[in-house]
Amino acid sequence: MLRKEEDHISDLRQLLEKNTDKYKEKTAFWMKNKNQEYTAITYNQLYTDLCGLVTSLKNLGMKDKRIAIIGKNSYEWVVSYLAALYTGDVPVLLDSEFCLTELKYFLNITEISCVFFSNELEDVFLQIENDGVTGLETLISMDKEKSEEKVLSLKELIEEGKKEESMGE
Repeated sequence: MLRKEEDHISDLRQLLEKNTDKYKEKTAFWMKNKNQEYTAITYNQLYTDLCGLVTSLKNLGMKDKRIAIIGKNSYEWVVSYLAALYTGDVPVLLDSEFCLTELKYFLNITEISCVFFSNELEDVFLQIENDGVTGLETLISMDKEKSEEKVLSLKELIEEGKKEESMGE
């Protein structure tokens, strides 16, 4: 039997939107917090976090750019990856085992403008940005609670984008 045309899913965005509509309050992810306890992330929460981050990335001028993502597997990693896709950017996944020279090389050849990273890599990316040998413009920590002078907080970007979206409705 043929599938109905309205059931056709053409891309990842459409898949997430349909699943959010269909499974709004069902669990999309389980996330382990600092106390090693698991918290459920619903499809609705994933989608609103994603939309918030997309809004903030657009405000930062991230459109048709290359965005690197490097660090441990986490909910924040997934949201960062999906946001890069949603903005029309190209997500570039980097290995956290690269040495400094390899990171600089890959940042240069892939023309990375922005990087999402785990906390343990913050000093490395601050050094790379200070060296000025790459086109790296924006540093975003997936773990920081608050933004600092040179490093933005993913959590703050999500919340700022959500606020802007709620004001626009």
